[in-house]
Amino acid sequence: MKVLYTSTSGGRWSNQTGWDFSSETPPLADVVSDWHGVTVEEGRVTAIELIENNLRGTLPSELGNLSNLQVLNLSINDLSGTIPSELGSLGNLQEFELYRNSLSGTLPSELGSLGNLHALYLYKNSLSGTIPSELGSIGSEEDLYLYLYDNHLTGTIPSELGNLSNLQELYLYNNSLSGTLPSKLISLISLKKIWLDNPLGTSGDYEFQGGAGNDSLDGFTGDDRLYGNGGNDILKGHDGNDILNGGDGIDTLIGGAGVQSGRWTD
Repeated sequence: MKVLYTSTSGGRWSNQTGWDFSSETPPLADVVSDWHGVTVEEGRVTAIELIENNLRGTLPSELGNLSNLQVLNLSINDLSGTIPSELGSLGNLQEFELYRNSLSGTLPSELGSLGNLHALYLYKNSLSGTIPSELGSIGSEEDLYLYLYDNHLTGTIPSELGNLSNLQELYLYNNSLSGTLPSKLISLISLKKIWLDNPLGTSGDYEFQGGAGNDSLDGFTGDDRLYGNGGNDILKGHDGNDILNGGDGIDTLIGGAGVQSGRWTD
């Protein structure tokens, strides 16, 4: 806990209540439970939530030692540097939220070891590189939400994301992704929303290819880059029915026959 405080300029936090390291003796659990943003259960730290608290600096790898941590939310701060691969050892982590910071570097493949995760919110950072195929191993019996939009991610969407049987929402827009949308992913029964508007910026086309279809998919963002005109029905299902309706910048998938093809264009 001390290394988190020192590596993120704790003396400048907006709220430092309880975070006192003046004594050389480690604080007791009942004392730590009174610290701002910290939850302690049965003598173990289970949550650190320091949202919009003026944290500045880097994430310490030592956070990976908090084996009982279930919630880590350091969003809306000014954290920089990379996401430590050691955080992949947090086997009890359920909510991992670092959105709206200045984090860079690649997504650690070790995050695929977070077997109890149901929320991964890393949007609005400067993360680069490809989406690790190992992310197809995250999640639990809980509904899963994966928000990676507004970064600098490149490459294709890994087909392994189709292994996330409890995936509810996948937000990947405002990156530099290419290739096709894996049919295994679009066929997930659990999947409710995919947001991919402007997936390639100005770098070309994005092919949309669905498989068997998904009756539950009710949201698919789009804009005028979708091949077609305005609010017209522009994507066809295998049975010939219009299943993707445009309008007002958001497209809603209303059929279950399956998406045959479509293109994003500049």
